[in-house]
Amino acid sequence: MDNNFNNQPNGNYTDPNQQAPYGQQPYGQQPYGQQPYGQQPYGQQNPYGQNPYGQPFYNNRDVSVGEWMLTYLITLIPLVNIIMMLIWAFDSNTIPSKKNWARASLIWMLIVLVIYILLLVLFGGIIFAGMFARP
Repeated sequence: MDNNFNNQPNGNYTDPNQQAPYGQQPYGQQPYGQQPYGQQPYGQQNPYGQNPYGQPFYNNRDVSVGEWMLTYLITLIPLVNIIMMLIWAFDSNTIPSKKNWARASLIWMLIVLVIYILLLVLFGGIIFAGMFARP
């Protein structure tokens, strides 16, 4: 009995004269080491938290205006701002835009701190030397 249909191992019946969907090859004709579209070999399922391409999922939602206002309010509180900046900069669950903003803000804080220390040493030395100078 010849009915022109091939019984495939995945349970689908295909017409040999029908072309495969765009970008796919018929079942069993994939290049070596590649699986049919949407299928993965047994034991190689996606680990939790990763997409099929091996990259972790990111929270790519936008930060709302209200959330930015709350963020700036938190950064006005001494010591809390540094702690929260460190949390936002290095926490894996932080939105990427806020994470990058926190990292940039911490870098600017360090730059300003270094400049402040340099100026303090420079002008402190000048003032200290002037106090002991004889006229």
